[in-house]
Amino acid sequence: MICLPTTPRDLLRESIRRAITADPSRPAVLLDVVLLPDHLHLLIGLPENDSNFSLRVAKIKTDFTRNWFLIGGGEMGQSASRDRQGYRGVWQKRFWEHTVRNEDDLSRCRAYIYFNPVKHGLCRCPHDWPWSSFQ
Repeated sequence: MICLPTTPRDLLRESIRRAITADPSRPAVLLDVVLLPDHLHLLIGLPENDSNFSLRVAKIKTDFTRNWFLIGGGEMGQSASRDRQGYRGVWQKRFWEHTVRNEDDLSRCRAYIYFNPVKHGLCRCPHDWPWSSFQ
């Protein structure tokens, strides 16, 4: 019997962990994360010669969704076309990726994700947001 975490944050944390370590010979590294009420920012370091962000994001979404339903999680309504295509009302269809080019770009990306809760009026400064790797 598998014991699943029971909070959405714990489920997400485990889904991320499984996705970045899915291939032990080429593990990714979670550098930073900021979880907001309606979206998520991840900064993931991929192994050399690997740029398959889509695979990692798909694994996170699939794993989380499967386990979310196992613990009785619900979903938002879907359009008829998304229902026909088999989409579930847990995640948005797409995601946006950005390949970090250098240390300055990495600093800009970190600042962007850390200040996102401030931008959305959820806290006054990044260190106040409890669902962030800022600390």
